[in-house]
Amino acid sequence: MKWDGVAWQPVGSGLNGLVQALAVLPNGDIVAGGTLIGSPTNPTPVMRWDGANWTPVGVNITLPVYQLALLPNGDLIAAGLALVPGGSVARWDGVDWVSLGIGGPTSSVMALCVASNGDLIAARSRNRDPRSGDGTARPGHKSALISPGAQAADATSTA
Repeated sequence: MKWDGVAWQPVGSGLNGLVQALAVLPNGDIVAGGTLIGSPTNPTPVMRWDGANWTPVGVNITLPVYQLALLPNGDLIAAGLALVPGGSVARWDGVDWVSLGIGGPTSSVMALCVASNGDLIAARSRNRDPRSGDGTARPGHKSALISPGAQAADATSTA
């Protein structure tokens, strides 16, 4: 929905499913992330509004997307639950979503922000303790700092 100064108006024909994140690209296009937000025949977790139409952003990303962020160089970042092989945080390279190497099938990245120096900050939560062997949920809160082009470093949160 878009606020026109008086009332909320739909953006195009709208999206299906749950939208959980929004970002604005440098050219003004809007990107929405969430769960099953594409068309019923083409569900995708990331869609782009170019001012006239909603179109999917890549097909090699899985559900759900919880957060979107834009790096200073214009790169679009998505975070969620095991979005791509090798990670829960991925960068759109213009063709495919590429893992930034954090998270996996046992953890979700629930929040992202970009620091003033360009570092990407990701907060994640493990859904299952892989050491338990029985799949029992044992939440352990983790946070990680990801700098573009660098490996992710995990740190246990004390907050």
